Parts: sequence; C-alpha cells; structure tokens
Amino acid sequence: MKRVFDQDLLQRRVQNAQRRQTEPDFLWSRIAETLRDRLYDIKRDFPQVAEIGWYNGVIDDTLHQAKKIDTLQTLTPFMAENGILPFIPQTLDALVSCGVLHWSDDPQLMLKQYFFALKQDGVFVGSVMGGETLHELRTVLAETETELYGGLSPRVSPMINVQDLAGLMQQTGFALPVVDYDRITVTYKDLGSLLKDLRSTGRTNILQQRSKRPVSKKFWQRAEEIYRRDFADERGRLVVTLDVIYLLGWAPDPSQPQPKARGSATVHLGEALGRV
Repeated sequence: MKRVFDQDLLQRRVQNAQRRQTEPDFLWSRIAETLRDRLYDIKRDFPQVAEIGWYNGVIDDTLHQAKKIDTLQTLTPFMAENGILPFIPQTLDALVSCGVLHWSDDPQLMLKQYFFALKQDGVFVGSVMGGETLHELRTVLAETETELYGGLSPRVSPMINVQDLAGLMQQTGFALPVVDYDRITVTYKDLGSLLKDLRSTGRTNILQQRSKRPVSKKFWQRAEEIYRRDFADERGRLVVTLDVIYLLGWAPDPSQPQPKARGSATVHLGEALGRV
C-alpha cells in the first residue's frame, strides 16, 4: 500500500492535541450533531454499534438509550494494524465513522472493512473532510512558495470529492448509498489564528512528501499578504472554506427496496415530466 500520510506523526499530533484540548472544537461538535441526527432519523434500534473517529462521542447517552444500544465499541484509526481494524465480520447493526477516511492511505480498504463488519441491513453513517476544504490556504501557500523558493511542495492534504466517494460506496457494495455535503465558511482575523486552530486538532501537514525545510517568518508574512489580497471579506477577515461530506449506506438485505428492471416502466418519461 502506498503511504500518503505519515501515520506515526499524525498519531503523535492528534494525541498531543487531545491532551491540550479540554472540549471538542466547533467543527467537530457540528459534525457530531449532524451524524447523531441522522442516526435518530433511522426508525430502528442498534443493539451492536461501533464508533471510529478521532473524538469518540457521536453516540451520546441520549442516543444510547433511544436506540437501545447493548454494546458500543469505540475505536481510533490507530487501533488498525497494517491498515486492518479489529472488526468481527457481520456483527454490527450500525457503524459510525467520523473524520477517518480523509487521513486514510486507502479509503476504499477502510470502507470495505466497514461494509464487512455490518450485519445484513446494518447501516453505516460517516463524515469526511473533502471537496474545497482549505482551498484558499492551499492556493496561498503554493503561490508563496513558488514566489520565494521557486518551487512547490505539498502543504495541504489532497481532498476527496463527493463524486469519488459516491463511486467508492457503490464499488464497495453498499445498498441505497447517500452522499451529500455541508459547506461551512468561517473567517479568521489573521493567518496565525487559522494555523493555531489547525494545530489545536493535530491536523497540520502530515504528508509523507512534505518539505522538511524550515519555514521562515518572511514566508508566513508573505502568505498572509497574499491571503488578504485574494481571500479576505469586506471586513478584512480571512475566509476559510470547509466541506464536510456525509455518507450513508446499508449492507444489502432482501427486505430493502429494489430498483425495477430496465424496460419495466409503464409511463413515458416525457409524460411524467409534463412535456408530452
């Protein structure tokens, strides 16, 4: 497996961030609430559940009681050995994954493990950062490095998009897959505040191919000038885009709605659209 991320460095940074942070950040709280709401909306109980993420807590006490959860496993990606998580096949009624796929060297392998851990008609709900997340910062750092150093190195992680995730869900075998996203726009008074927030969650550059060259004060000063020139709002605050992609899919079961066979329609499409 090609190693895209330095997983050892990620583990150290996340664990250090968790020791310093007394409560989840605003983004995590919003994501957890959304995942929780989607589980509430599913009209069934979940006796056997697993939650995997950097911050466990999507399954709170209220949801635990409402869905009559008997057993809850809480895992982090660091529990994987050679990329393999300790799931027993076909044992889970529900599996929740929060922010894990973005940092996986092989997202499809992770999805396959989720899929095979589910019982028939078991449900998977998840979230991942993707799309246009941090595209402003990526653009600014690329221009700054090119201008000052005459070259480029990867400084912001690659982001998976909605279409690719939808394809991976289908290829993995999930039934009735749903993939959508929530675009969140936040602003910061300066670049230092943005970088401080990223460091506080341990999510700074952990790419294997990252540059090891020390970054000068001049680099960050120029980066802030470019950011303000290209991505500041009317108040002079720096705009940051965050795209949270949400996933939902089921392990196949005969009781689920099935698509009709091709050619079985009895109404012409034009009639249905009122155009005939």
